[in-house]
Amino acid sequence: MNHESRQNTRETQGFQSGRDVKSLSQAQESEARPAGPGEAVREKEARAAAFRCASGRLKLCSAVPIVLLILLILGSMDGCSLHKSQTVTRLNAPGETVIKNELIAIPGGTFQMGRDDSVPSEGPSHKVQVKTFEMDKTEVTNAEYGEFVTQTKHAPPEPWGAPTPPLGHANLPVTNVSYQDAVAFADWRSKRDGVTYRLPTEEEWEYAARNGDRNNLYPWGDTWLPTRAATLDAGVGKEQAVGSYPAGANRWGVHDLIGNVWEWTSSKASMYQGNSMKMSAQFQGWIVARGGGYSTAPQKISGALRDWFAPDYKNPVLGFRLVKVASSSH
Repeated sequence: MNHESRQNTRETQGFQSGRDVKSLSQAQESEARPAGPGEAVREKEARAAAFRCASGRLKLCSAVPIVLLILLILGSMDGCSLHKSQTVTRLNAPGETVIKNELIAIPGGTFQMGRDDSVPSEGPSHKVQVKTFEMDKTEVTNAEYGEFVTQTKHAPPEPWGAPTPPLGHANLPVTNVSYQDAVAFADWRSKRDGVTYRLPTEEEWEYAARNGDRNNLYPWGDTWLPTRAATLDAGVGKEQAVGSYPAGANRWGVHDLIGNVWEWTSSKASMYQGNSMKMSAQFQGWIVARGGGYSTAPQKISGALRDWFAPDYKNPVLGFRLVKVASSSH
């Protein structure tokens, strides 16, 4: 069954998918990342073994004399070092420059949210006013999420096999994270920077993706261009480093709003006012995601595309970015 058929099936059944099919990405196999080559598997196993070794050294600390404890901290035993700098340097490969995220100011305004010429869940089109805010220029990267994991001891994405991402993956968008993980990350970054970050509302996200009052279908305009985003027809087959498609940025310079990976918002699943479809009770409390991913078909993707997922759901094509509300809007 193709993407369009699955989407229509979900809509005609009131998105009656159940816990066994908790998301669009899980319902379609094309949205799941293919298994990595043997080399990647061996690397993951080696990293996991190194992590277990380091963890074992921690447990020995209470049983060894103080002299050995000092040696363990400063040096290494049996090739397993606990020195903090080693955890940090594993975030990127030699010669790889880690992309530092930045905030882009989005002036407030009014726009037409939703579409009347697409699938029922995207309509009806309606006027929405959005206050000024600042949005991450790109999706949150593995590198920054790795800092969060290291400092808070939060569980890392399962595919990592360690508290830090695989070498060479620093600039990829973090994936396999739940809505709950994203909220925890926002709390950590807020404390780090002394400001308040959060996930964008569905309205803020679409306002940015459609260039505010221009009401464009895509961040770059109203005509689909396959070279502007990492989607199915780009043929990339996996997530790309953030900012890889600068020509696909919106009018203010925000990247990757279309394609690459789906993005969590802070909005709970609901039908727009005036939509005759009824939301099934089992989806109450589910969270809207936006943007589509690297294997989303171009005929379905636009700045109005939406779907919802359970708050604890994780998937290889689901990540997030944050916003900071401008002080003038408080």
